[in-house]
Amino acid sequence: FFFFQAEDGIRDAQESRGLGDVYKGQYLIYASMHSQRTAWSSSKEKLVDEKIIDQQSLGNYETIFLLCYGLGNLFFGRKGDEMDLRLFLGIGLFFTMLSNSLIIFLGFQKISNVYLYYICSAINGFGQSTAWPGTLAIMGQWIGMKSRGFVLGFWTTCASMGNLLGYSFGNIIFNRLGKSWEYLMMTSLSFILLCFILNIFALKPYPEDVGIIIVEEEKNQELLQESMRKLTMEEQELLYESITDNVKLRRGIGFWAALKINGVLQYTVVYLSLIHI
Repeated sequence: FFFFQAEDGIRDAQESRGLGDVYKGQYLIYASMHSQRTAWSSSKEKLVDEKIIDQQSLGNYETIFLLCYGLGNLFFGRKGDEMDLRLFLGIGLFFTMLSNSLIIFLGFQKISNVYLYYICSAINGFGQSTAWPGTLAIMGQWIGMKSRGFVLGFWTTCASMGNLLGYSFGNIIFNRLGKSWEYLMMTSLSFILLCFILNIFALKPYPEDVGIIIVEEEKNQELLQESMRKLTMEEQELLYESITDNVKLRRGIGFWAALKINGVLQYTVVYLSLIHI
């Protein structure tokens, strides 16, 4: 737990374990998503070999997934600011499991209706689109500004770890056990199911859920109280009502408002160039 003390704004060892549990849970959730994508990447050529789907349809499948994934990030990201993050992630994990369960069923039944695969691809894309904004939002609730780059730098290895697990599962299923691609998809589905259970029953998305107040939040409250002392009674009441309403509603900001934040557009362009490579 010493990894999460020092600069994370939490000074108590027991409370640092709370951050550690959240860290591990979000690590597993996003790793499971990448494990599924890698499992599908290893499986899709098998579908072509079995003449369940052809190369052109497979390309359409991938296009639909990426399109729905991108749109989901755009529209559902804001929902994560307004919803309970446990529920937000749970819904995404559920639809990811649903889509992959349908693909496995179609594979076992040797059903070659490409439109059914397209529907599964769309559901999968929208379901997985909750993972990135949801996990980052939860990590942001728990990590202080001083250590955010340090902790998230380690956390982002979850994508590579998920890819590694997906390829390892594929090697075991195909080369050692000699099983079909459906069993590989079932393995990645089991991983996502485990994460779904942990998310629903063990996740504490907000430090306040376990009675923890981050040191930075305490400082912010002190600054707010100092500022409010300079206001009239009427101004204090209006400010308090506004803050209370926003906390209750968990209001987020819109796409264009986010784009106007200093540095967001530049970061988007840089990240786009990295993903493109």
